[in-house]
Amino acid sequence: MTSNNKKKKTELCDLPKCLAPHILSWLPTKTAVTVSLLFMKGWWRSEMKNLSSLKFSFSDDQEEEHFVRFVDQVLRQRGNRKLDSFSLTLNDEIDGGFVTHLVDYPLDNGVEKLKLSIYDIKGNFQLSSRVFSQATLVTLKLATNRSLIWINGDDVAAAHLPCLKTLWLDDVLVADVKVFVRLLSRCPILEELVMIDMKWHNWEACFVVSASLRRLKIVWTDYVEMDEYDRCPQSVLFDTPNVLYLEYTDHIAGQYPLLKFSSLIEAKIRLEMIDEKEEEDEGQEVIVGDNATAFITGITSVRKLYLYANTIQVLHHYFDPPIPEFAISYLVKSPVTHLEIYEGVVGKKRGEVTEDAARFGEQVRWFLMRMLHLQQVKIYGQTEDSVTALYDIATELRRLEGKASPNVQISVLQA
Repeated sequence: MTSNNKKKKTELCDLPKCLAPHILSWLPTKTAVTVSLLFMKGWWRSEMKNLSSLKFSFSDDQEEEHFVRFVDQVLRQRGNRKLDSFSLTLNDEIDGGFVTHLVDYPLDNGVEKLKLSIYDIKGNFQLSSRVFSQATLVTLKLATNRSLIWINGDDVAAAHLPCLKTLWLDDVLVADVKVFVRLLSRCPILEELVMIDMKWHNWEACFVVSASLRRLKIVWTDYVEMDEYDRCPQSVLFDTPNVLYLEYTDHIAGQYPLLKFSSLIEAKIRLEMIDEKEEEDEGQEVIVGDNATAFITGITSVRKLYLYANTIQVLHHYFDPPIPEFAISYLVKSPVTHLEIYEGVVGKKRGEVTEDAARFGEQVRWFLMRMLHLQQVKIYGQTEDSVTALYDIATELRRLEGKASPNVQISVLQA
């Protein structure tokens, strides 16, 4: 056993020196330190000083004092060499002053990829405004909950992110639309924007303006229910002419003054209505969403369209009756070749279709009768029961006479 261990150690130490930084950079920093210590007689330990990537994570199974001491030791040993990537995840309470100091380290060393996931903290913590003026940043990902990270006007007053290509904001609180527009305007080559659980409903308006964007994702996760927010956005504007991929989840807005998606190829859309009667019963102000067709007809270049069942229901809430002529015109001219529909309704058993399932079938039929270029339709059910109900509906749709695209393929899958 001893000779085998020595042989393994020798083989690892004999690896080409150029591989050490690459191997260590893929490991969590704590693991990388352990590896370097195991081979301290070789040259691996010295390579710790050249680590280009640091990944720290703190959770409830660690002692704060030990974690702070470990991080300080790593940073002292590494010194002020240039840093490519820095990741910090906090899942348990830790001193906010230490975190503020820690975030300064990558900013002082020319970091290109910065990921901060702060889900718990104690004491005072304010994200440094330097994050938004870090000229070397290519990727910036900020994730939190309970508004532990927020962005205000002072933070973006001197914003300057000339190299930023990817921006993620996960449950980050942005003060208002002016702050958001200012931030985007300081990212001249931004290609990907991801906004998760963005609480922009209280803004005067919601604007996404960027000529460089290629991918845009605005969604709510399962952890935050949209229904917790009792109003729809008052006004939503997209001036994003070069976006190729769009994923969008939201309540229907009060209005859509501009929807510029002239390059869009693929879109996944989930639009919902607020229950107006419920809000009126609670004595709350009700902002009625605009006609959902205003949004759908604003993505006229899309080729592959993903719709959730509730989006289809929202559309038919306005379509029936009457069906707007401009909506029919859009669907006839639509270049959509692939349509995927998620969250199908549940049937009782095979051969017995519920009222909701029958209505859903009629709604899908409405699309099939009007979309000339449609080649493939995929319908996803969440349970075996829903798949069974949808399978029966799909069988009827395949037999449907007069489809706009007679050779369209229809399939049912479980999500």
